Amino acid sequence: MATQRNKHVRSTREPRSPRSERTTSTRQMRSQRSDSTTPPRSPRGDRTTSTRLPRSQQLSTRMGGPRVQDARWSTNEHLPRVVAIVVVCILAFLVAGMALRACSQEEEPSLPQPFYNHAHFVRNGQFYEYIDGNTIANKTGVDVSDHQEWIDWEAARKSGIQFAYIRIGYRGSTEGELYADEYYEYNLQAAKDAGVERGVYFFSQAITVDEAREEAEFVLKLLNKTKLEYPVAFDSEMAADGIKSRVAGLSQEESSAIAQAFCDVIEAGGYDIILYGNGNDLARYSDDLFERYPVWYAEYGALPDYMQEYVLWQYASQGQVNGINTPVDLNLDLSPALEAQQAKD
Repeated sequence: MATQRNKHVRSTREPRSPRSERTTSTRQMRSQRSDSTTPPRSPRGDRTTSTRLPRSQQLSTRMGGPRVQDARWSTNEHLPRVVAIVVVCILAFLVAGMALRACSQEEEPSLPQPFYNHAHFVRNGQFYEYIDGNTIANKTGVDVSDHQEWIDWEAARKSGIQFAYIRIGYRGSTEGELYADEYYEYNLQAAKDAGVERGVYFFSQAITVDEAREEAEFVLKLLNKTKLEYPVAFDSEMAADGIKSRVAGLSQEESSAIAQAFCDVIEAGGYDIILYGNGNDLARYSDDLFERYPVWYAEYGALPDYMQEYVLWQYASQGQVNGINTPVDLNLDLSPALEAQQAKD
C-alpha cells in the first residue's frame, strides 16, 4: 500500500522544470521583490558615513526617549558637570562634619585639665613632694579611721604630717545602717591640739537620693558646727574590703543625683565639699559635678594620670608614720601649686 500511495502523490504533481530554469526564475522573483520594497543599496563607501543608531538607542527613540546623537559629544559635555557635582558633595560633607563637631564641643564643654608637671613630683623617702623651682608647693597628709585606733597626733605632726582627713562615719555595705566612727571625736580634737589641719570624710553607700540626704544630715549632726580647715569629702566606692558594694549597680545618672543630694545638704550646713575616688569611682559622676566641686583623686604605685583637675592626690595605702601604729593612707595637697599657677595666669 505504501508503494501505491507514493505513486499517487507523484502523479498529482506537475512536471518539474529543469534546474537551470528554476534558478533563473527564483533570481527574477528575488530581484522583483527587492525592487518593490527597498531602495537600491548604496556603495560601501557611502554606507560608512551613515548615522545609523545602535539598537539600544533605536529602542529608546521608538519609546519616546531622548535620542543621543554622538557618544563622544555626551562624554565631553557632561564630564565637567559630573566632576563639579562630586566636588560640591565632598565640600558639603566636610562642612557638615565641622559644624557637628563645633556643636558637640559647645554642648559638652571640656573640663579643666591638670597642669601639674610630672617632673616636679619628687620622691622623698616614702613621701611625695611637688617642687616648683625652689618651692615645695604642697602639704603632706594622711586619712584615718578607727582602723588606726589611737593616734599620737603630736608625733605624727613632728614626722611631717600637716593635715588629716578623719572618717566621721559610714553606711554599712550590706544592711545599709548608719554608724559613727568610734574615734572621730578624739581624732578631731587631738589633731587640732597638735596643730594638724583637719577635714572629714563620710563613706557613703546610699542608693537613693533620700538615703544621701540622710547621710549628710547624719554628718552635720556629728560635726555639731565644728570648724574644719578642709572640705567634707563624699566617698562612695563600688567595693570595700572585698564586700560587694550596695552602689555597684547604679547608673551614672543615679550616682550623680545621689552625690548632688549629699553635697546640697552639706553646703546648706555651711561646709565645703570635695569628691573622693579613684578613676572608676569618679567615672560614675556626670561632668557638671566636677564643674562645681574639687576632686580628691586616688591612684597608687605611679604618678597620677587622671585627665581632670584634682586638688588632693592619695598616692599610698601602706604608709608608715610616727605616732600611727598601723599602715595608713598618704596624701598630697596640691592646692599651693594650684594657687601659684592661678596667680601666674
